[in-house]
Amino acid sequence: MTATVVRLLAVSGSQALVLFLVARTLSTELTGQFTIVLVIAQSVTLLANLGLGNSSIYMIRSGQVEREVAAAILSAWWLFASLLLCFLSVALPASLLSQAEVFLGTSNLRFAFWLPIGILSSQVLLSFFHAERRFFLFNGLWAVGPLIWLAVVAVGCTSELVTVADLLSWTLGAWLTGCAITTTVFVTQARPAFMRLWRAGAQAFTMAKLGMLGSLNGVLVQLNNRADLLVVAVCLGDASAAVYAVAAFGAEAVNLASSGITTVAYPNAVQRFAEGDISHELTGRLFRMTGYAASVTALGVFVVLGGLVTLALRADYAAALLPLGVLFLGTIPYSACRILAVEISSLGRFDLNCWAAGFALTTNVVLTLFLAPRLGLLGAALGSTAAYWLHVAVIIGLHRKLRQSPWRLFLPRVCSDVRFLFAGAGADQVTQEETA
Repeated sequence: MTATVVRLLAVSGSQALVLFLVARTLSTELTGQFTIVLVIAQSVTLLANLGLGNSSIYMIRSGQVEREVAAAILSAWWLFASLLLCFLSVALPASLLSQAEVFLGTSNLRFAFWLPIGILSSQVLLSFFHAERRFFLFNGLWAVGPLIWLAVVAVGCTSELVTVADLLSWTLGAWLTGCAITTTVFVTQARPAFMRLWRAGAQAFTMAKLGMLGSLNGVLVQLNNRADLLVVAVCLGDASAAVYAVAAFGAEAVNLASSGITTVAYPNAVQRFAEGDISHELTGRLFRMTGYAASVTALGVFVVLGGLVTLALRADYAAALLPLGVLFLGTIPYSACRILAVEISSLGRFDLNCWAAGFALTTNVVLTLFLAPRLGLLGAALGSTAAYWLHVAVIIGLHRKLRQSPWRLFLPRVCSDVRFLFAGAGADQVTQEETA
């Protein structure tokens, strides 16, 4: 659990510091262009990974595929997806890209197809180590690329006349370096059984079928997290998008707690449910603990960002603080409910998470398109928060239907949970309980 938290801090902290350095170096318009390309690259990556990460964890932990065969399937898809992205980045007509750049108010959009190659290895290959519960190796390799990225951008931003193309080139180089390290370690440690791929057609099909549902859910969740930012870019311009990005990325920082817990909990939950464990106490404890941690994180993020905006950034960024506070009202309960979404996936029902994310995304787009032109950044934050609330309501309803979970699981038990925490039963003990 500790290694997972360190990795999440390294990854999210690197992204936050990079955006901070870019905001200090470039104008708000150019910062907005850089941010939009990164957002699109992340969305392309979610499409390209086919969701094989989560589906491979499910199949390995439930005993439906051998580890070496799963490693070979993951390797084959990573190579195919990377080659496909290389082809698209070269083959797409310049006129089509120019039209998209005009619509999105950005430039250098071709990087949106090169950049995913650098992070696909983390999302696809490293899921093998996640399934094997080799968390130290999994977290260490995942953090390599972002840390190199931060170091390269920090050095580059010391020079004069930095452009968006320069920053994207440095980003691509850093991510590809991390990809090379990850691939080398994976091939030597996982030992994929490539010679047995031809006999693994049924397993590959099942993994792909589950993966596509998981991928669709990931894409919908990512779009829901970024839809308000893209709507702001289209409706209000690049400068507003740069300001709103501070609020959007800051509000998502509360997911550090849930990401750390779900990373450890997912493979254990798959095995637990496969063995017939139907207890609810652990679920309720994780749900409540994550909610408390998200609330504390939100307070810290608001204080830190408030200080940075006041002391280090341009005065324009002060407009991000009110939307940030509104977004926290949605991201805190959503962070806690990610535990429930993981349990739904652990039962093999990836499709239900897709429906929940789809409803939330539709709500987000409709409300943000209506509110942003009228209320500006505050309107975008209100629309996104309403979408988070809908997502939470649907996930709780689905979890109760699937696992017959009682309402008491979702009610605060502050005194009991505080006693549990200070008795020394932290997240590592929770993990041991799951494994047992």
